[in-house]
Amino acid sequence: MTSQAPALALVFLNFLVVVLQGRLAFKYRGVFGVVLGANAAFSFIAFTIRPAYLLLAKPRDADSLADLRLLESGYASSLVPVLAIAATAQIAFLVAASVTGKRLGLLSHRGKGLMLTDVDRHALAATGLVLWLAGALARTLPLGDLTASITILRSVGPVGAGVFIVCYGGTRRRALMPLPVVVVVATEAFIGIGAASKTAFLVPFLALVVRWVIEGRRRLAKPLLSVGLAALAAFAIIQPLKGINTAEVYEQRYGGSVVAAQALSVLERFDGLTAIVDAQAVGSNAWLNAGEFSQRIVQYTVPGMDDGVTLGQRWTREVRTQTVPGQFADVSLAAGYGAEGYALWGPFGAVLWGAGGGALAAIVSKGFYSRRALLVVASSTFLFSTVLFELAILGAAQQLNRALLLGVLAWPMLQLFRAVARNQNRPHARSATGRMQRMARPPRRAEARRSALSRRPQYSVSTTEFSRQGSAK
Repeated sequence: MTSQAPALALVFLNFLVVVLQGRLAFKYRGVFGVVLGANAAFSFIAFTIRPAYLLLAKPRDADSLADLRLLESGYASSLVPVLAIAATAQIAFLVAASVTGKRLGLLSHRGKGLMLTDVDRHALAATGLVLWLAGALARTLPLGDLTASITILRSVGPVGAGVFIVCYGGTRRRALMPLPVVVVVATEAFIGIGAASKTAFLVPFLALVVRWVIEGRRRLAKPLLSVGLAALAAFAIIQPLKGINTAEVYEQRYGGSVVAAQALSVLERFDGLTAIVDAQAVGSNAWLNAGEFSQRIVQYTVPGMDDGVTLGQRWTREVRTQTVPGQFADVSLAAGYGAEGYALWGPFGAVLWGAGGGALAAIVSKGFYSRRALLVVASSTFLFSTVLFELAILGAAQQLNRALLLGVLAWPMLQLFRAVARNQNRPHARSATGRMQRMARPPRRAEARRSALSRRPQYSVSTTEFSRQGSAK
């Protein structure tokens, strides 16, 4: 037990960082609070529960949660440098998020809604609906990877769903989940089951929480608990669809309960700790040099230069397979701030990447409160994805590419729907309501004449004063 003390102390340190992130999320609330709360949930499962399970259960070779690289010298000693990297990156994330959020004035948005006008909000909801429908068709129809446009539509579909869920219904407080929002959430859930994608589940739930927070709802304990349970159930459904029968194997091997087996299956999906093990096993400064990193940033950011290989697949091929030879090369694995920063620039990179992630979370949250609809769309591209939780700076560059493409697609639709919304708000020339409103208004010339006369100085001379002046003459 004494040999496990350093590892358990670092697990507790990561837990304290998660608690502080939760307190900061409650302090800011709003969109920034939702981002911090989601990151705290990811960090709690990846860097607190999973290492605690490794230390206490000590899984062996046949266990899918076991890591042979950590098992060689024992989990107690092998987890110490890994948990130190995780804690360093998470502390840097927390400090940078707190400082940047304060500098950007995110506390002033606490309990407030979007800064858009009603016309822009309705136009944004309609644009999100069109983008979601196009993305849903591209993901469900057997089109294959025919063109780059199909791939783009598939990527913007979840973002369109998130924008619609948040912006639908105007500024008035309505039901907790209006019927169109229920339809979008349910459809995304079915698409997620068919495609075995956890993003299709997480994005609608995240958008629902953002919607409730923006509406200023106070009693969110039961809705948030329902959202959390639904997300966990989604993971349990997705795992067997991807061929990962962890729950069934655990239930047969250990004879445990179904709930415990499903919990271990969900735990396997949060592999942020494994990514740091990859980086620590390869060594610091061992992935990309400065020139290669700059080239990757440009390649991911500029539209049309990406070769179609995702960042997760590159991590698997270039980092994971160096220490795990039997790893499938086409599997997309999440890196995270600590793992990517350490693989590039060592401990300094873990601190720098963690701070960059915290600053990015604050900037995205601030952009969501912008008065410009296109900036809200760009912020939604980051917010309604897992880039803020599972990916890092290279993932942010890839997401910026999608934001630029989404802005090009959304701009003409925003102009069209704005014109439609303004036309609906303006009284029609031939309608009875429009005629009555025009008849009730005074003509502009007469109104201007009366206002000018009212501003003239009024002089009154009494008859007694006038007679006195006459007799004096």
